[in-house]
Amino acid sequence: MVKRSIAKVSGAKTYSSKTASKMHYVRDTKLQEPARSKLFVPINLYADILSYCVASPGEIRSYGFVKLQERAVSGNEFRLHGLILPEQTVTGASVHVSQDAMLDMLIKADAAGLNMNDMRFVFHSHVDFEPFWSETDVGDVNHTGDGLAETPWLINMVINRGGIYLCRIDQFEPLRFHEDMDVVLVAAEADITGAEQIREDVERLVTIEQPAVVAYGEKDVIGTYDSPWYHDYPNYNCYYSAAIQNSVPTASATASKK
Repeated sequence: MVKRSIAKVSGAKTYSSKTASKMHYVRDTKLQEPARSKLFVPINLYADILSYCVASPGEIRSYGFVKLQERAVSGNEFRLHGLILPEQTVTGASVHVSQDAMLDMLIKADAAGLNMNDMRFVFHSHVDFEPFWSETDVGDVNHTGDGLAETPWLINMVINRGGIYLCRIDQFEPLRFHEDMDVVLVAAEADITGAEQIREDVERLVTIEQPAVVAYGEKDVIGTYDSPWYHDYPNYNCYYSAAIQNSVPTASATASKK
């Protein structure tokens, strides 16, 4: 008599069913890994992202609107359909958007009829550095997720002026995790924003913060004001040498002239 079927994966073998005296094995079964999530970016918006990176005198951050594709071919698929630039203060290694600037951006977006529930995309630049997820970046991801009405998920991109990028999606509820995403460029939905308009937006909304002169070890370097990275990663944040820049004298250089 055949007893109740058992479906259980154990090591290399799957137990399928058993009789009173025999155990039957089926062919080894491997679970297929789910496809990576994809972000579809219209070429006009990708051009805008690069233009913002190039036009900014330092880093830059912009927010965007994305929709989850209802008929995804494989895995989760999202589509970027708009960008909005807030007022911000930047350096060569940091960017800061105040609460007032964030609120002003949200009010303008709502007045323009944009769906605030779609504001789940953030990109920031690493200027000419290789993109990576710094401790500060991850902290910003968590802070932004809390700030956008505790959104359950958020897509982030870090990109440099050369177009090299990383993209990830973070889920905050009901479980906290993240995964890397693939970016797929698709046909433009609208005209590409002119470079002149991009420069005007950056000039109006982005304020460059002058670097501070600091000393690290035996080498005097030019760092940045009030950057969370400076305290933990001074070698990364203080990347301009006075010997190279020759624009701001260092403390030791000034002392040697006296």
